[in-house]
Amino acid sequence: MKIICGIDPGLDGGIAFLDEGGILVAVDVMPAVGEGRRGLDLTRVARHLELWSPDLTVIEAQQAYPKQGVSSSFRTGLGAGQLEGLLIGMGLQHRILRPREWQTVLAGTAGATPKDRAARAARGIWPAQDWRATPKCRRVHDGMIDAALLAEYGRRWLALEGKRVPQDVPDGLR
Repeated sequence: MKIICGIDPGLDGGIAFLDEGGILVAVDVMPAVGEGRRGLDLTRVARHLELWSPDLTVIEAQQAYPKQGVSSSFRTGLGAGQLEGLLIGMGLQHRILRPREWQTVLAGTAGATPKDRAARAARGIWPAQDWRATPKCRRVHDGMIDAALLAEYGRRWLALEGKRVPQDVPDGLR
């Protein structure tokens, strides 16, 4: 059975694992350590990866945004780089996708915000899944949702591998 991992690499991101049939076998918030200036808990991420041994991991590409602080931009890039280095060090196949690549395919582009469209798409694919970080949370966790949708995008990519990819599939899948 193939396992696909999706990672939203931010400190408020998430990590998710799907089987080749699209069943969400695990989803969690991105493990972090520290108070105040937190960092990624790469040891816990590595344990997740060792446990599930994914055939493919899809990571959302990170970039600086207007009005985002220099320190914040650096920490975002550092975390993404650490995760990519971890995957390379563990010998795991991975792909890095721009948000627009997977959001266009899975969540569409019309109406609402990208986060709202992603939440709606995730509820449609996995209607029984509780997307809150803890039972006490009132809102869904965007990072968990994005990680699951990244894994779903990877699952569809693996299903197409070796076959002719339809024209409407973004360049990241070709």
